[in-house]
Amino acid sequence: VALGALANFASAQSPEQKRRVDDATWDLRRAVALAPRDANAYHELSLAYREWKFLRAASEELRTAVMLAPAEPEWRRELGMLLQRVGGPAEALEQYHASLKLRPSHGETYFNLGNALHDSEQGKKRQAQVSEILVPGSPKNVCNSAKPTYGASLSAGIGVLASPYGQSNEGGTG
Repeated sequence: VALGALANFASAQSPEQKRRVDDATWDLRRAVALAPRDANAYHELSLAYREWKFLRAASEELRTAVMLAPAEPEWRRELGMLLQRVGGPAEALEQYHASLKLRPSHGETYFNLGNALHDSEQGKKRQAQVSEILVPGSPKNVCNSAKPTYGASLSAGIGVLASPYGQSNEGGTG
C-alpha cells in the first residue's frame, strides 16, 4: 500500500515536492515493506503523510493500520478525521462509532462524531428543516401563536434535528 499510495498522490505534486516527500518517508516506507503486518509502521507512515498534507495517502495507510489493529480507538478516531477531510463522510461516521464502542467515554470522539453528523447529507437536511421552523411566520413554526417565543421554536427545531439520531423533542426515541 505504501509505495502505491505515494505514486497515486504524488502525481499531482511538483517534482520538488515529490522528492521531499520521498526523502522524508523513505525510511517509513521501507519499514512497511519489511514488516507488512506491523500496524505501527503503517500508523507512523500515515502520520508522516499527514504532516506533508498528503491526506489521501495518510488515510490509506491509516486504514491499513486499523485493519491490522482494529482495537485501537485512537487510530479509528484519527482515520475518521482524515476521511472527513478527504470526502469519506459515511466511512468517517463508521470509524467514530467503532472508536466509541472501544472507548465510550472519549469526549473528543463525540465532538468529531457530532461534526461529521452535522456535515452529513442527513444533517444538512435536518438543518434546513430547523431553519424553516425558526423563521417567524413560517407555517411550520409551532410558535405562531399570539405570543411566539424563540425558546419554543428552538425546542421544536432541536426535536426535528435530533429525531433521526434517536431522540425527539418529547424526550422519547425517534
